[in-house]
Amino acid sequence: MWHGKSVISGPSDKVVLTRWDRTKPPSYFNLVCLTRIEANEHEKLPDGTNLEEHYGKDVFDRVQRQFDREQQIQDIWGSIL
Repeated sequence: MWHGKSVISGPSDKVVLTRWDRTKPPSYFNLVCLTRIEANEHEKLPDGTNLEEHYGKDVFDRVQRQFDREQQIQDIWGSIL
């Protein structure tokens, strides 16, 4: 889904999956790929942080588009199976 690239900084050797919105459980629609350092910083954000303001519109929109694509894929597979 993320092609082994951080949603913030792009390609990296050491990436991890972390929840985009920490108030929601891990799922295809709430996991992003970040470097370890980015993930650690992301986990330290205060509750209620506006992610669009924090990361900028480009990163926020990229994440939302990928979540939307994943939802479309899930919907297609759900209708086939």
